Amino acid sequence: MSRRPTREQAWESGFAHAQDYAEQHGNLRVPVAYVAPDGYPAGRWVADQRARRTGYRARFVGDRLTDEQVERLERLGMVWDTRPRRARLLAAERPDLAAQYDGELNRVPLGAVRLRSKQDVAWRCPRGHTWSEPPIARAGRTTAWCPTCRSGQTPAQPAAR
Repeated sequence: MSRRPTREQAWESGFAHAQDYAEQHGNLRVPVAYVAPDGYPAGRWVADQRARRTGYRARFVGDRLTDEQVERLERLGMVWDTRPRRARLLAAERPDLAAQYDGELNRVPLGAVRLRSKQDVAWRCPRGHTWSEPPIARAGRTTAWCPTCRSGQTPAQPAAR
């Protein structure tokens, strides 16, 4: 009767397969369905390590990765977060707001401004009024409004372009 490997032996076996994958591919962005040539489910093992790092799959405290294990995986090129990142850019998501982005007063080019940014940027309405506000504050509104025009106020001198 064969003995079941200890937790450490099982981890080292998985790590050896991860090492082989990293040598071939240059990172540990292993597809979950990947199976090593010897039949070992290396993709599932790597996915489990991601979950163990966050504690998502930890049944008890001992199931979390140790600092040493995290460090060893990182040296192999472990990719911890594999979710695709899609930049939600202001110009693409809200062209009505992008039209009011003041390219002269802002240091950041319009193409790099994220819709959910919390950093103040300068805006200019079609009447020439300027104000500062983060895109995230404007993102929830359904219209591209100007605080001066909305309040019915007319500044003494509209901002010159």
